[in-house]
Amino acid sequence: MEKATVYFTKEITPASLQKIYHALGVSLKGKVAVKISTGEPGGHNFLQPALIKPLVQELNGTIVECNTAYEGRPSQEEDWALRHLDQFPVEINRAPLEVLLRVPGVGVKSAQRIVAARRSASLSFRDLKKIGVVLKRALYFITCSGRLMYPVKIEEDYIVRNLTSEKDRIQFGSDGMTYRQLSLFDDASFMRPVTVVERQQAALGQL
Repeated sequence: MEKATVYFTKEITPASLQKIYHALGVSLKGKVAVKISTGEPGGHNFLQPALIKPLVQELNGTIVECNTAYEGRPSQEEDWALRHLDQFPVEINRAPLEVLLRVPGVGVKSAQRIVAARRSASLSFRDLKKIGVVLKRALYFITCSGRLMYPVKIEEDYIVRNLTSEKDRIQFGSDGMTYRQLSLFDDASFMRPVTVVERQQAALGQL
């Protein structure tokens, strides 16, 4: 089999895309499809239409979108986490308060409860459910005692599909865990605002 020739460009501009096409030394005729994946609007990899417009017009072509069609859109929290996957997963039993607040499915009250509860014992996923963490959103971004809740992949496309598609989403309930709240986690002390001292301790990783 003859080896394919691959063309690269250091400049990501409309003119450089046309230059690559001209380097092929061919003239396309008939119906021409420009096959691309534009990415998610608002995402860090979104391909601006202006970048490919001159090439498509020169070819008199038709754009063929190859991006995955999701049923929904990630939330702002999820979008931030997906753009910073190098910072995840975080360990629930050690992560500072400000890091916990970056985890999708962990609200301010839940983060405060985690910090308070782990002072006396290591927390499990069962504990996190009782505390109020939304595990169907959080499970891709956290570990408990070094373990993921399920053998999930820390990959953007995989996580987005599971977060937005009912068909691909991990099904809960087979683990036997329920959402029954225990009185321990309803203690009023968990609901109080975070103090200045606690914020300082969280920044130093002492909580």
